Amino acid sequence: MENNQQAHHVVIGDSTQNANFPRNKQSTSILRYFVLAWQVLLVELNSFYSIYFLILGIFQVLLEEHASTDALTTFLPLLIVFILSYLIQAWDFHKTAKSIKMNENYSYTVFRDHKECKFKYHKIIPGDIIQIDDHTPLPCDCIVLKTDQISVLINTSTIDGETKPKDKYPIRIPDSTNLMNISGYVDATSPQIETREISGECLIQHTGATPDPHSDANPRASKSISKFEIHENGDIITSFDNSHFVERGSIVQNSGVFYFLAIYTGSHCRTVSSKISYIARRTLIDVYLEKLTVVMFTVQLVLAIILGLLGYFYTENQHKLYKDSYIGEIKVYKDIKFFVALVFIIRNMLLLSFLIPITLKLILPVYRFIYGIFISQDLNFVDPMTGVSVQALSTNITENLGAIDVIVADKTGTLTKNSLDWISLYVGKEAYGEGEAASIQVDDNLKKVLAEPGDDTDIVEIMKALSICHSVNITEQNELFGSSADEIAIIKGLMELGFSFHRISQDRACVTAPFGNYEYKIMRVLPFNRSDFRMTVIVEDQNGYYAYTKGAPDCVIPVCTKNSGPQSILFDKLQMRGLRTLGVSYKKLEKYSESLTTDEIYTDMTYLGTIGIEDALQQDVQITVDVLQQAGLKIWIATGDAAKNTIITAASLNFIRTNEKIVHIRDNNLMNDLDDFKDKAQQVPENSFTVLVDSMSSNILNNAMQHEGFVEALFRARCVIFYRCKPQTKADIVAGLQLTGRRVLAVGDGANDTQLLRTADVGIGMLAEDGHSAYSSCDFAVPSFRSLCRLILIHGHTALHRSVLAVHFSFYKALAFGMCQAIYQIWTGYSGQSFFGPFSLLTFNQIWTFIPMLAILFEKDVSENFLYRLSFLYKKLRNPLTISLKNLSWMYLAVYQAVATMLVAYLLTGEAFLQASSGKDLGRDYLSIIVYIANVINVSFYMTSQLNTLTYYSLVLLIGNLLLLVAFSGILQSSFLINYQQSRDWQGFFGECFNSFPSILLLWTMIFASSAPAWLAMSVWNEVAYSETLLVMEKETIAAKDDQPLFFDPPKVV
Repeated sequence: MENNQQAHHVVIGDSTQNANFPRNKQSTSILRYFVLAWQVLLVELNSFYSIYFLILGIFQVLLEEHASTDALTTFLPLLIVFILSYLIQAWDFHKTAKSIKMNENYSYTVFRDHKECKFKYHKIIPGDIIQIDDHTPLPCDCIVLKTDQISVLINTSTIDGETKPKDKYPIRIPDSTNLMNISGYVDATSPQIETREISGECLIQHTGATPDPHSDANPRASKSISKFEIHENGDIITSFDNSHFVERGSIVQNSGVFYFLAIYTGSHCRTVSSKISYIARRTLIDVYLEKLTVVMFTVQLVLAIILGLLGYFYTENQHKLYKDSYIGEIKVYKDIKFFVALVFIIRNMLLLSFLIPITLKLILPVYRFIYGIFISQDLNFVDPMTGVSVQALSTNITENLGAIDVIVADKTGTLTKNSLDWISLYVGKEAYGEGEAASIQVDDNLKKVLAEPGDDTDIVEIMKALSICHSVNITEQNELFGSSADEIAIIKGLMELGFSFHRISQDRACVTAPFGNYEYKIMRVLPFNRSDFRMTVIVEDQNGYYAYTKGAPDCVIPVCTKNSGPQSILFDKLQMRGLRTLGVSYKKLEKYSESLTTDEIYTDMTYLGTIGIEDALQQDVQITVDVLQQAGLKIWIATGDAAKNTIITAASLNFIRTNEKIVHIRDNNLMNDLDDFKDKAQQVPENSFTVLVDSMSSNILNNAMQHEGFVEALFRARCVIFYRCKPQTKADIVAGLQLTGRRVLAVGDGANDTQLLRTADVGIGMLAEDGHSAYSSCDFAVPSFRSLCRLILIHGHTALHRSVLAVHFSFYKALAFGMCQAIYQIWTGYSGQSFFGPFSLLTFNQIWTFIPMLAILFEKDVSENFLYRLSFLYKKLRNPLTISLKNLSWMYLAVYQAVATMLVAYLLTGEAFLQASSGKDLGRDYLSIIVYIANVINVSFYMTSQLNTLTYYSLVLLIGNLLLLVAFSGILQSSFLINYQQSRDWQGFFGECFNSFPSILLLWTMIFASSAPAWLAMSVWNEVAYSETLLVMEKETIAAKDDQPLFFDPPKVV
């Protein structure tokens, strides 16, 4: 190891030298919450929207004397936004810390200083040897030291959320080692916060007779890095890495006695030393909001400069600085013309701050949270077989579901059921599980051969290989625990064929088979890994030493020089049936030693045969894929399976078609063929070919995905299939798509898909049959692949449509209100004087125009049946979220309505403003309230025109809001009930104006003049703009009158 990796030195057998390590306590430092608050603040400030309001509030404070608006109306919403964001992240952090926090009452049997002791978890220190003989969580970060079983099956669901267990192997130490008496030290990777990788060396001092290098208490622990060496003085040195490392809070899933060596405690543990990462995941709406904010800021700035300069020149022409006039006397630097002009501009800038609605920053998170509730409570997601429904785990990215371009899906457990069955066996000249026999379990010919194999030694050897070469732990009750679904399927198959398994000692086992019993001693194990896709076990029996290998056929066959027969190597026949294939080989060793290299093992092996394991497709996968492709979504497959098996599954789902070209890109030629492929892909029609990509070399593929031209060429294919993918490779594929601006939805079953889901814009995890999510890194957890249709087409499309409508509506009402303020400056010498009173300014966005916005939550622009039947509408009806003339129709409407409203107010009142029927002049305050009420009614009318679905709740919100406004004006009639200083301009308004016919006439004239022409123009525009879509929908409505409900809507659960 390098010097920087040797910083963590732990002494075994002398606890006094380990006193400087952190105490093994689990309290979360309050500093972490302050760090989190700082990170949230940085993220919130990393947007033009937030920076704008921050600067605006500062100007309102610094220029309080000349500002026409209160700084509180700016800083208070900003503070609320920050508090809400922080509380959400702090709660997530708290849940994570709580999930890994252990019960303080746990006690452990510990070997310390050559004595057996009982300690509570917080008294554990590095160097302690901890004995675990039940399902108690580990108290600290450890390495597996010794076990009485094959390996340790570790459940880390409380750490990383992944419920699939992992195999951890003990380090290699001699069989004669007495754990009570050992002394030595460990040099391990220093506690790091950037990575969970660990490696190191363990030295055990010589205390007696020189150990036998061929004796191994932990034969299953073998990896090339994990060997022990014996020095001349008898000291033993063994190495370890992540395959031996277990984090605090992990639970041993299998039964037995296990010994762990404590390495890290307290704050050094990986589960608490990780950095707090606040990931700002921005949706398309967030990006669009930034663009609109810049546009409206530009409008505001231009208007403020024009009005400010007009105000300045108006003052110059009057030969006075507005003394005893609208703006009051500017006492500071009144002779400096630039300062006076700047004051006019800033006053108008602050006055027009309503053009950018700050409440939108509060409304969108609320909407997204409610979208998540809608998804979680949708009974159409309930799986009729298991009763499991969808889970919305992340509510801040729901709109992304409505803007997906590509789906990157794992195959096993995502498109397939991941419920494996051993179906076929090819060995020698025979094929079992073929013809009338649906599987090997019912193949009478196989059972007969197993009972009386005769001279057929190949069938005996392959069965011995399958019963020995695995990492499954089998209890006395025949319960199976393992991390490989393939191996569990094989062991189940063997049991059904009459095999039984018995453990004699920790390294010896006996198998009872139909052809007889055989006993063996495990000498060494080379575990399965994704670099060579195979596993090897070396055993000793009465006939000598044997090496049994199991793995991918194309990785096993190359190391074999002969085979058991012509049928054995025909693994492609099994793959053509869509089965997962495993090749089995063996080799008789002349002798065995610890120095035996892998090159020596993997030479001159005999290929015994091939087994086929079935992983059936999920229900309705085919129709789900068809509907999603018709919606314009590209579906890419990223799997770790072999090429042929992947191709067969893809062909069964019509990802590969016989009338289309198939482009197969090999990893070794990928970079050389890059330019050629890009050129040819542009010369053929889009969606006319399928691409297969060999992903064995992850670095090569990662480099290729960095080339935008290569990704664009791949995107022209109807489907892209990556096989032999490593977990990081899947994430690299998503990252490459995102570099080209595509929105990616990833689907995985949780085995190796954590990186994939965290990289994607939306991560979808598959739920287990008991309703538990495979991991906590996904945004949504669904019971089956078929749930994607409803999640994307219905909830995704609707959520995006509603959020776009909310954004447009917020800017529309803000612009209409702000333009009234701007037009009023003509009457006041462009002074920046506010037309509306403080109470009106405070309640327009926060109350009277906020309540109608809640009706958006019940809006649907098109029925669910149309989105299923005409799935192409998913993209066709999607708002492009661009700054275009068509997308800014609300801006023209807001300007027109503001001009029409203020023009009516001016023409019908003039300088006298307004007179009651008695002839009394009601003044500017009452006129501003009438204009204010007209704006609220116009906003309600606009919202009504924008809603395609008017529900009972929508009508209650729209009509109830207007009734509430009238009622509230009655309450403010007198200061008797509410004596609020800021609402003094409303006092007396209800009695004076609502009892005055001229006032009522003026109000309805404003409404009619501003709304009627606008409504007519909008109706014509919608008819012209969406005529094509409406015609298609009308035609489909007639054709679908007698159709039955689609499969996506199972019976609702009562």
